[in-house]
Amino acid sequence: RGKSPTRVLYQTLTRIIDFLNDKKRIVLMCADLSKAFDILDHDILYQKLNKLGIRGLPLEIIRSNVTGRSQTVVERDPVT
Repeated sequence: RGKSPTRVLYQTLTRIIDFLNDKKRIVLMCADLSKAFDILDHDILYQKLNKLGIRGLPLEIIRSNVTGRSQTVVERDPVT
């Protein structure tokens, strides 16, 4: 949380290279779930995930991907 996408990508690639050099297996899952949760009440979602046993870091990863997002579209100079 609080890291730029470039920093996260760099850290991910560095870790992948380290695993490859150490001949370790790599499993990588990437998903942009933010749009999937736009229509849900986030508080209810978090409560249900908590009841299912999803807590701590996994829940925080989901929470950070569905809150505080913004999008900017630039077309011929005007910003929307």
